[in-house]
Amino acid sequence: MGSNNWYVVQTYSGQESRIADDINKFVETKFESFTDDKKIRKLLCESITDAKSPQREVVSVREGKQVKSTRKDFPCYVLVEMSLNEESRSFIRRISGVLGFVGGANPLPIKQSEMERIIGRDEAQESIVEAAEIPFRVDDSVRITAGAFKGFGGEIKKMNAEKGKATVDVMVFGRATPVEVDLTQIEPLS
Repeated sequence: MGSNNWYVVQTYSGQESRIADDINKFVETKFESFTDDKKIRKLLCESITDAKSPQREVVSVREGKQVKSTRKDFPCYVLVEMSLNEESRSFIRRISGVLGFVGGANPLPIKQSEMERIIGRDEAQESIVEAAEIPFRVDDSVRITAGAFKGFGGEIKKMNAEKGKATVDVMVFGRATPVEVDLTQIEPLS
């Protein structure tokens, strides 16, 4: 991170990645496609250094299958590393899809510690499983569809949404035996 501060820019829904990419393309090309005025280009190069639209990969279970998707950490917002001056503010506001700065006429930068936490989380990029979309509950009757116990029916005794696993009690030799399976390897008994 440079000497610039991070500011939050509000955008239209679904435009976050495009706007962050557009800003970063202007930064990479030293604003050559924005203006021919070398003085303004130099000022913008010094003023705007980076843009981020933090997102993470999410693994959800739908109809017994794992589905990977990307989820925005801050929907409708882009984080821009910049020195706030009239030229940089005007440049950001002119980008199609930008509604303005959070804070209006006098936006405040994000605290350095908060931005380090956001960037650290962005770099870690750990996948998460959405618990809200898991169609199973403890005590549900299910059938195992893959693995060594394929075809066995049983009852869910434990769920671990973060790991995408369930412990199912299946009957083996007349005894209930706990078996840990992936959520994608079970289906509800009808």
